[in-house]
Amino acid sequence: MTGQHFAIDIGEGVDSESEAVTRLRLRGEFDLAAHDTLRAALTDQGSAKIIVIDLAEVSLIDAATVSLLFEARVTATGPGRTLQVVGAFGVVHRVLEILDPSHVLRCGG
Repeated sequence: MTGQHFAIDIGEGVDSESEAVTRLRLRGEFDLAAHDTLRAALTDQGSAKIIVIDLAEVSLIDAATVSLLFEARVTATGPGRTLQVVGAFGVVHRVLEILDPSHVLRCGG
């Protein structure tokens, strides 16, 4: 990470069915300071059919960041497109349990 307390690594590939997949690996603390960068990363996913947001290396997430994930799910999904949030544990998992009790965002570990 740079001088920021967060980072977003973006990787592209294909899944077993040759669908375009974009993986956003988030690292660090996602609070107000990260919102503009995260929003830009979430809206710039072009033709990816599957967007995976990996939270395994996130140590803190605030309610507004979770709101951005819900927004991204609404705008990124459509016919043939999905958004998956994976890898949450510890305090991040607890925040998602509170703010997303129906597990709308989470699709796996």
